[in-house]
Amino acid sequence: QYSETDYGKSISDNIDLHWKYFFPARNLFGFVYSYGHGVLLRTKVLLEIGGFPEIVSEDIAVSTIIRENGYKGYYAYDVESLEEVPSSYQALRRRNKKIVGGTLEFLYKYSWQFFRSKNIPLTEKIDLFFTLLVIYLPILFLFYFLTTYAIILSGSNLKMTAIFNNIYFLSFFFFTIFAPLVYLIPSLIKSPLKVLTYILRMGTIHLSTCAHTTGIAIKWLMNKKTGFVPTGDRVHVDSSNSPIVESLIGLGFIVTGTLTTSLYLIAIGLSLIFIIFMVKSKNQRKFTLFLLPIPILITLIALFSAPISLVLATGAIFTGVVWAFY
Repeated sequence: QYSETDYGKSISDNIDLHWKYFFPARNLFGFVYSYGHGVLLRTKVLLEIGGFPEIVSEDIAVSTIIRENGYKGYYAYDVESLEEVPSSYQALRRRNKKIVGGTLEFLYKYSWQFFRSKNIPLTEKIDLFFTLLVIYLPILFLFYFLTTYAIILSGSNLKMTAIFNNIYFLSFFFFTIFAPLVYLIPSLIKSPLKVLTYILRMGTIHLSTCAHTTGIAIKWLMNKKTGFVPTGDRVHVDSSNSPIVESLIGLGFIVTGTLTTSLYLIAIGLSLIFIIFMVKSKNQRKFTLFLLPIPILITLIALFSAPISLVLATGAIFTGVVWAFY
């Protein structure tokens, strides 16, 4: 068990799956980096590199600097330790702020020396690059989404409406919203109901962070400063109006989706409207169990109206990923 709260229990299924599939492969093929917890570092190595870098994402920074100095991390999969997931949606947003802003700070101050190092294999550089890129996929999704609909609503190219509702949008949707959940596929075969339920919930949660992630990134790019409240903090009260603004944007998406008969637009709007309920609700059990899956279910309904070739292509991609994991 990885949480004492209803919300935490509803999103904790991925912990074992993450450590079972995600990290062991990195011992052989990728870049093993610190998550900032559950890690053992040699004092000699820390002294050699001058200690921890004083940035928010010091875990990634210290990992890259250690690697540049000829040392390599290793995931000890035979060692077990405790871990707790965010206890509430507010805590998840706090963690998201730390990760998004902190990673941008790392990229700005420390990444170039890692990616330019001749002592590090290209496979490790590619692994880290795409690992960090996943954090910002919601921004790419939102940019694609707003750009496409701006063209549609302007009436300058009516064919874009058809494009938006076929393979191009669906492919982009899958590879931006569901990319962080790909490692669940092997377990999907073994425990389909459990994993599918989790994917429906987390798909909506990932979708709901698109505006939040974009706002954090823009703010950091403007002032090059970042800070954070610890994820597990239970005292700090977020006085930001961001959840209200994001929910209002979601309402606008639903209205537009209704007028344009776009189920995708309605699904995105619902995920944003849900933010205010996830932030304000004291009893989140029923909400997370019964309401969170709705936006992704709507998306799946829209998916089944797509050409059969898209469904077959998606199945081929998933099969390939499963084969790669095994």
